[in-house]
Amino acid sequence: EKKYSLFSLPKDKKISNEWKQAISKINGKPASLASHVCELNFGPNDISRLFYAWNNETVEDVSNII
Repeated sequence: EKKYSLFSLPKDKKISNEWKQAISKINGKPASLASHVCELNFGPNDISRLFYAWNNETVEDVSNII
């Protein structure tokens, strides 16, 4: 079964407000700081799948460590 990531609103106020407006248009109700967005709402190039491991090595495929 495929698992999907949920993203909380960005901390940057300007970007957060843009997200809230977009979420409100889609849902028809105001978004809050507790709102989350599923990765399916983003394009394939919108999400970075590059992470840094605890030993400071770059990990490109996180499916092995999750």
